Amino acid sequence: RNLNTQPIGGKATSFYSADLWNLKYLSKFKWNHLTEKISYDNLVRRQKLQAEVSQAKKERDFYLDKVQLSKHLRRKEEREKDGGSAD
Repeated sequence: RNLNTQPIGGKATSFYSADLWNLKYLSKFKWNHLTEKISYDNLVRRQKLQAEVSQAKKERDFYLDKVQLSKHLRRKEEREKDGGSAD
């Protein structure tokens, strides 16, 4: 049965009762083509998210290393300052 341009139907009070089906037959199209595309898209999305998280971790580690270095240098300067005034 061809559903294209046929009313969706149902009760007259239904929201979709006056709408029409709009379908197109896709020759040589198989359901697994659609599922493969969906799984591929999910894989790509997961890889992008993983790369983004990895980049954020690298930036966080870089920042924390710089904070530690700053603390170390500040303590070293304070020790040199205190040691220099005592002599």
